[in-house]
Amino acid sequence: MDYPTRPCHGGIGTTSPGKRSAMESTAQPSPLECPDCHALTADLEAHKHWHSRLVHDIATAVDKDISRRAHTT
Repeated sequence: MDYPTRPCHGGIGTTSPGKRSAMESTAQPSPLECPDCHALTADLEAHKHWHSRLVHDIATAVDKDISRRAHTT
């Protein structure tokens, strides 16, 4: 499911796409959207690494819980 991108400030003070104020053009680059969780991030590669680690940690925890439950029956 695709979710619309939403600025964190609810759209207050935004300019139309393609138009940037002088302050915005000297600011940080536009955030990129994670294709997996749709989070906006300035460093997509670091976010992807964090996201992969999170998914791995959750999968490991689930496997351990399933194993623990199987041995306690």
